[in-house]
Amino acid sequence: METIENLVTMYKNGGITDYVLERELTALMGPHTDVSFSKDPNNSIEKSFIIFAYPQKLEEGFHISFFLDKEAVRTYYSPKAFSVMFLNLKETQQSILIKFNDFLKETTERDISFDYAVGFLLSLYASYEHAFKVGETNFLQDDAEVMKMADKFSMEDATTEDLENILIKEMIPQDIIELVKNFVAKVSNAKDAVPKIKVVDFDIEQPTFNLGQQEVMKYCSSTLGARDHKEIPFDYTPSTNQ
Repeated sequence: METIENLVTMYKNGGITDYVLERELTALMGPHTDVSFSKDPNNSIEKSFIIFAYPQKLEEGFHISFFLDKEAVRTYYSPKAFSVMFLNLKETQQSILIKFNDFLKETTERDISFDYAVGFLLSLYASYEHAFKVGETNFLQDDAEVMKMADKFSMEDATTEDLENILIKEMIPQDIIELVKNFVAKVSNAKDAVPKIKVVDFDIEQPTFNLGQQEVMKYCSSTLGARDHKEIPFDYTPSTNQ
């Protein structure tokens, strides 16, 4: 905990860069994770998502990308409070992955729309938002409002205005929206792709063995090639003991 406090203190004082803090927090969060600042511009509204998780299933296994609101470090939390919050969130990783795995199983036989994916991520966020409640937390999102929007997107009843609102209210970072758009597009393109099999018709009447024999004979001398060929019976035995 002291390490995180020191890192946040140095960051607030300009002692380390964004990149250094991201790398250090990633190492402290544990394997199969990464922590990076959200690229969202600072908003005038005094509400924040604090940290938003984006779970993925990669070839090497499950992975969670955590997007951190820069103001959570600069303004909302003291170094000690941030440290407690960060460790609380770290303890939720297993729960996040279990919920994500259930989501993958549930959607195996159905298409995943953009709205449905956003709805899942909002409901997932609501499940670990309690980790952010350290000290005074009037900057946190309202739990009921998050679940209301999660349900609306999950029911695929959300409008373009709803999407704009959850972005303006800092309920979800733009980084997540872009990732979801790319994911849905990739899945859709994969399903639309029709595999094509090219059939090659080889006009060959001779068995492969004979073709191979012909290739070998090209490199034989004329004397060898002109030798008489004799078949040897499979049960042949020599007439002498030699």
